[in-house]
Amino acid sequence: MNSRLNYALAFSGILAAIVNTVLIAFLDIVTPNYNSIQQYVSEFGIIPGITSTIVSVWWICYGILLILFSISLNNSIDKCKRFSIIGPLFITLYGLLDSIGSSIFPIEAGGATETFYGMMHILVSFLGVTAIIFSPLALIPRLKSDRSWKELTRFSWITQLFFWIIYIICLFAFSGIYLADYLGLLQRIFIIAANVWIAVLSYYTIRHAGRTRLHLPNFEKANKTEEV
Repeated sequence: MNSRLNYALAFSGILAAIVNTVLIAFLDIVTPNYNSIQQYVSEFGIIPGITSTIVSVWWICYGILLILFSISLNNSIDKCKRFSIIGPLFITLYGLLDSIGSSIFPIEAGGATETFYGMMHILVSFLGVTAIIFSPLALIPRLKSDRSWKELTRFSWITQLFFWIIYIICLFAFSGIYLADYLGLLQRIFIIAANVWIAVLSYYTIRHAGRTRLHLPNFEKANKTEEV
């Protein structure tokens, strides 16, 4: 891929993460008769008027931005194994299923899940969320094999551990076993964590793509040359 195009696409991740976080926080504040502690973010999509239009359009834009970012990410990290594309692919699936899929299959009024659209919404959201949950684990082998990304390995393990913990808690809450009254809050904690993960990856991608575009060596390689 052209280095300038890859550099431009690298910004799509951090843009998506920031706008998504700000938009959800804004709608939480201004939407009347909405309880962000108990209600899903998806329920913005069934509120009559401009709110549902805004979130539906944004979910599609968010998904597209993540797909574009995953392409840049995949081009910016050295490939170490035959299936090394899985890490970026998981981010693509998160954008395609949980974002674009949620817009195509909006949750029904009242949170109904027994309808076709309701069941499809749960399915695509579950698959998309599961994909991003395991993206750190899928990316770690590539990060470890690339000197310019190796320093991100520890953060990736911490992110993976947090994802597993919040994922399990959300499953208990969704099943009504524990913390069912805090589903909205738990979902927002997960979304913020996912946005932070994407933003950090985007920052490193921008840094790497910027050096490539300017034909600058990696700091690690430069330092090694100086030592010799």
